[in-house]
Amino acid sequence: MPAVPRITRVDLVDRGKDMLRTASELLRPLPGQSTAAFHAVAAEEFTAPFNDYKADLLTCAPAFHWMDRSAALAMADRVTTLEAATAASGHTRRSGPRP
Repeated sequence: MPAVPRITRVDLVDRGKDMLRTASELLRPLPGQSTAAFHAVAAEEFTAPFNDYKADLLTCAPAFHWMDRSAALAMADRVTTLEAATAASGHTRRSGPRP
């Protein structure tokens, strides 16, 4: 059994079309039979793209800090499986120049 299950679909959600365009360029081509879908909406407004849609993994960049967190978490609850993993990354403040 592989440590990471086969990824069949990636849904990217960002209200910024430029961000989605950049993601599209970086993700194509996805390996194997994976597909990518791009949703130009706020995370809080994301809805399942088809019946019986349930995500196994939900990740969020530091933008979670600026979201309506209650609404974003409610969306996550609607579109993920009960066993889904959720990861939200943050950022740290640095002093001095970046490497």
